[in-house]
Amino acid sequence: EETAEDGAFLGAAIHAGTHTVTAVYRAPGQTLGLLITLAAALLLVIPGYGWWMSRKAGRTILVAVKDENASAESEDVPTEEV
Repeated sequence: EETAEDGAFLGAAIHAGTHTVTAVYRAPGQTLGLLITLAAALLLVIPGYGWWMSRKAGRTILVAVKDENASAESEDVPTEEV
């Protein structure tokens, strides 16, 4: 049996002997707050992922190509798009 001691504490009436008492506290609004946090995270992550993928798809990768006919002194390195 739970009792509220003076409104500030939680008490439990127990009989003599060995007991294990567990008190669990869940803040009011904790579940609602968690759901709002998850929804906000999804609203940020999903568009961000789409933006990142669109940037990734539009990238041009330049690869150095060795020209067998070029002289060793040439500083120009030809590139081609992949």
